[in-house]
Amino acid sequence: MTRRSILLVTITGLGALSAFLLRTHREAAPGSGPERTGEARPSTTVTATPPSRSRLPPARPVTAVAKSSDVIASRDPTSKAYDPVVLNRAMDLSPLELFDTEPRDPAFAEPRERALRERILERLRARIDFVPQVDVRCHTSSCELTIESGRAGDNLDEALQAIDLPVLSETTTVGPLRHGADTSRNGISIVILYSVALRDHAAYEQLLRQHEKRDARDPSSR
Repeated sequence: MTRRSILLVTITGLGALSAFLLRTHREAAPGSGPERTGEARPSTTVTATPPSRSRLPPARPVTAVAKSSDVIASRDPTSKAYDPVVLNRAMDLSPLELFDTEPRDPAFAEPRERALRERILERLRARIDFVPQVDVRCHTSSCELTIESGRAGDNLDEALQAIDLPVLSETTTVGPLRHGADTSRNGISIVILYSVALRDHAAYEQLLRQHEKRDARDPSSR
């Protein structure tokens, strides 16, 4: 082989080697060449920005709304709109306080005293073994009953149950005797309040008659 032939072979070999090295470098470079299946991609982390907190309005105090039936129409006992039951509920005035502040109205007091005394004595005679002394005093739209026994052994709780207070009125209170200085007296005091509707004598008489008829129909309740 001549010197010229050897030189040509050497040049050709160097060119092939250069082309191979250049191709290998391009394939190894990132981002070059086609994407390989299953090749992992760098993950990107996204940080969520929390929403700003809205400013809530200040809390308001809860206000109790009175019922329409508890609206105070008048505090004057002589007014037709006066209702001690409403005053008791809306202003937290006790039945005893209301009774003591009312003047006596004979047009209301006398018929109510008579009706109450008759009905109470009738129920007591039918339900207990003794008949206590019953006194009734009424003012404008309320009454005080006193039930007193002359014997220490008499059970006034039985008398109280026999009266059936829920039928007599919407609002009542029971306490010890408060009249007289004799502490040996055995008795109880009951104050009854009447709403505007039950202040009417005809309506109240009808209520008592219905209660009396119920007693007659059901002897077991006697």
